[in-house]
Amino acid sequence: MLTLDFSIDADAESVVFPPPRPAGFSDGLWRHTCFELFAAGEADRYREFNFSPSTEFAIYDFESYRAAMRPVAAPPIEIHRGGSSIQVRVPGDLLMLDHRPVRKIGIAAVIEERGGTLSYWALHHPADKPDFHDRTGFVVSWPASAVV
Repeated sequence: MLTLDFSIDADAESVVFPPPRPAGFSDGLWRHTCFELFAAGEADRYREFNFSPSTEFAIYDFESYRAAMRPVAAPPIEIHRGGSSIQVRVPGDLLMLDHRPVRKIGIAAVIEERGGTLSYWALHHPADKPDFHDRTGFVVSWPASAVV
C-alpha cells in the first residue's frame, strides 16, 4: 500500500474545495481541486490516479503518452479529508503494471481558486507548460526498496 498526504498551504478562503461526496469513481475531477499520481513501469504504459477532496477518485491506464486511455475498475480508494489536506491510501495491486511493480511516479495537483482560475503543481515540470503526462516529470523511484 502507498499512503500519500497532500496538503495545500494557502489561505483556505482562496481555494475551492469540492464538497464531500460518496467515495467512488468520477470522471473529470481534474477540472477542480484535485491531487494526482502518475505511475509508470519499464514500458510505455502508465497509470493516472485522480483524488478529489470530495473523496471521489478516478484511475486511468494509458498505452503510451496520452494514448488509448481507459478507466480502471477498482474498489473505492480510501481518501480522508481534513481541512485543506487529504490522505490517500492506494492498494499495492494498483501499483502494478503488466504484473510488475511500477518504477517511477509523478505527483501533481490541480488547484482551483475562487473565481475559477486553475493552477498546476508538480514535483517537476519538465517544460514551460505543465504536462503531468510527460514521463520526464515522473521523478520519484518506486518502490522505495529499489532506490539505491
